[in-house]
Amino acid sequence: MPHRTIVPPVQPATETQFRNAWLVSLARLCAKHGDDKVAQWLGISERHLRNVRSGASLPSADKLWGLLAHDDSAHDEMDALYGLRHVPLDALCSTDPLTRDLIALANEVAQSEDLDSPGGIVVTDHELLQKDEHRMRRVYNTLGVWLDRIGSMRRPRSVA
Repeated sequence: MPHRTIVPPVQPATETQFRNAWLVSLARLCAKHGDDKVAQWLGISERHLRNVRSGASLPSADKLWGLLAHDDSAHDEMDALYGLRHVPLDALCSTDPLTRDLIALANEVAQSEDLDSPGGIVVTDHELLQKDEHRMRRVYNTLGVWLDRIGSMRRPRSVA
């Protein structure tokens, strides 16, 4: 049986690859927030920022990581070099087990069906629109796949 790697192997980035990813990230951040704001976040002057943007120097690691406090997408291009993405520690990800989504969804439903909620045990449109639609769709899609699998396993097989 062939060995199948679930997580692709991560290769270290070269200094040039990292610098290029950093410069793309920096350009995106400056376009999104403005040079003055990004320079402030890095603790440097706008003049120094122009030198950094030319690729002349990289900021120290603490400054680079500090950007995440201001924009959680600050490392997207660098993370992509390693096949990773930056998400909050408590984020529900598409690769998390269904159990976490089901528990979170059950909690949302319980709150909406509480007698003291706006609609009582009936979920109002307003309550429904406040639900995490992405989570509901993940649960719906996963359960749909499971139901299809069950259906195909129980389907009568033809005899030749």
